[in-house]
Amino acid sequence: MKYFPDTLVTNSTAKSGQLKISIHFNDFVYHSEDVFVRKLTIKNEADYDRELKIFFNQDFHLYGDKQQDT
Repeated sequence: MKYFPDTLVTNSTAKSGQLKISIHFNDFVYHSEDVFVRKLTIKNEADYDRELKIFFNQDFHLYGDKQQDT
């Protein structure tokens, strides 16, 4: 996982040569509210059109550690 310089916003990419797809992620947690933001940019690297379905699931474990909140 990488971050944009001087921020806590991720700048990561996942690629699959077998599936011929890449997904670029940017996400962050808003510091003064309980808000998680994630942006996905999906690139079809195949030479044909296709339909994709994206499913999201998050298992937040808040306040489970005295040192860290998440």
